[in-house]
Amino acid sequence: MATVFWDRKGVLLVHFVPAGTTINADRYCETLKKLRRAIQNWRRGMLSKGVSILHDNVCPHVTHQ
Repeated sequence: MATVFWDRKGVLLVHFVPAGTTINADRYCETLKKLRRAIQNWRRGMLSKGVSILHDNVCPHVTHQ
């Protein structure tokens, strides 16, 4: 499975997950940390302005992380 994050300027991160892997809170937080690093590398001023993330087709699960 591939998770793709992009903005109006193009793709920021493509993160591949091995087949059969369960996406839990820990793995999702890991992916968001990778996204943050990608934004820092590719869109330097963007984090100081704030970032909005639109999640599409996300199940309404809740975690304390």
